[in-house]
Amino acid sequence: MASFSNRIFLLVSLTLMFSGGATRLVTNETGGTRGDFVISPYKTVVQVFNRLNSTSFTIHCKSKDDDMGTHVVGPKGNYQFKFRANFWGTTLFFCGVSCAKGWTAFVVYSIKRDIDRCQTYSMWEVRSDGVYGFRQQDKVCDLRFPFKNKP
Repeated sequence: MASFSNRIFLLVSLTLMFSGGATRLVTNETGGTRGDFVISPYKTVVQVFNRLNSTSFTIHCKSKDDDMGTHVVGPKGNYQFKFRANFWGTTLFFCGVSCAKGWTAFVVYSIKRDIDRCQTYSMWEVRSDGVYGFRQQDKVCDLRFPFKNKP
């Protein structure tokens, strides 16, 4: 006979399998996790807009498990990808951006930082001095990663 914890694990696994959801840890105001989880049946969209004047940029995003490849984004264009947070609550994507103004590398999505900041939509802009991130709920810029000069 299966133990109680094995039954709970089986129930959660079956729920995730049939709902298509993912588990997300819920963070508290100090940035730590509360130890509970929320089943998320939706994907998160990351979108990076080109706000450079008449210039393209190159972007390469990846996680531990997924490499999104290298893409050139033309003037007034954008690049986007979608994903579901993983079961363990460790989802993290990072990107490198390069253009004539310089380059930068940054975390484009971290479940620990972004669960309340941009749960289903993560918006970014590449500007002449760096990359800017915006909160989903009020579109306020709250993150900035300045360009470093090219060697």
